Amino acid sequence: MDFNPQLYNEKYRIPTNRLTDVIYGVGFYHIVICTKDRRYFFGNIYDNEMHYSSIGEFTKNNIEQLSEHYPDVIIHRYQVMPNHIHLLLQIVPSEEDKQPNKFGKIGRLGVVIRGLKSGISKWANKNYIDFAWQSRFYDSIIKHPEQFSETDYYIQNNVLRWSEDKMNTNTHHVEP
Repeated sequence: MDFNPQLYNEKYRIPTNRLTDVIYGVGFYHIVICTKDRRYFFGNIYDNEMHYSSIGEFTKNNIEQLSEHYPDVIIHRYQVMPNHIHLLLQIVPSEEDKQPNKFGKIGRLGVVIRGLKSGISKWANKNYIDFAWQSRFYDSIIKHPEQFSETDYYIQNNVLRWSEDKMNTNTHHVEP
C-alpha cells in the first residue's frame, strides 16, 4: 500500500526545519549533529584536548573518509565533541545534483548527513553500544568568505572553549 498523505490529512507530518525555498545542493554549510539527549558518547575534554571514546574515534575516522563515499563533498573542517559534531563542508557540482531524488527534491546535504549518521549508528549497534542521535541536525548556509572564516575559526577552537559551550552540561559521562 502506497503512502497517501490525504489519508491522515498531514496530521502526523513533522514540519521541516530546513529552508523551504533553498536547494541544499552545491554550496558551503556549517552542520551541527547532536547525540540524543546530548549524552557524552564521543569522549571527554580535559586539558583542552578531546579524548575520544571508541565510538568517538570511529566517528572521527568516518568523517575523514566521507569524501570517499561522497566524492562531491569536501570536508574543510570538523570537530567531534563529547556530545555533538561540527562540520564545515562543501558540496561541489555533480550530475546527481541536477536530478530529483526519490523524494522529488534536488539536493545532497540530507543524503550525506543521513549516510554519516546511519554508518555510525550501524557500527554502534554492531559493537553493542547503546547509542542514538538527535533526530534532526542544525545547518547554516555559508554565504560569504568572512562567514566561512568565522565558522572555520569557531570549529577549530571549539575544544578550547568547551567550558563556555552551551552543549557542555558537565553532568554527563562518556558512555561505554
